Amino acid sequence: MLCLSVLVSLFLSVEPLSLISREVSGDHCNIDAGHAVGEITDPIHEASGLAVSRMNPGILYTHPDSGHGAHVFAISESGHVKAEVVLEECTNHDWEDIAVTGSHVYVADTGNNWHNRGNLRGF
Repeated sequence: MLCLSVLVSLFLSVEPLSLISREVSGDHCNIDAGHAVGEITDPIHEASGLAVSRMNPGILYTHPDSGHGAHVFAISESGHVKAEVVLEECTNHDWEDIAVTGSHVYVADTGNNWHNRGNLRGF
């Protein structure tokens, strides 16, 4: 499998009105307290991104952070590995995020802690 690099340009438009602070109260937030449903363990070390599959209910996609190979894992909601995809000819310099749209999985190799990378890309 060949890894294709994609140049990504992002233009962000911010309107001045969107920067006005709003009085927001936690009383209107309908989010319940979190509860553990599983745990991500070996062979996934330091999962860096997480995306929910709509095509495959109950499946989440994740990948390791830098220093752990070019792998994408499909895991169950309880954290069990269901599939592993190795992106050959790719290097995990510092993968930061993952997204799923239909049958496509995208990985963002955009980590740049030292502000010295010139090869930021998406797969």
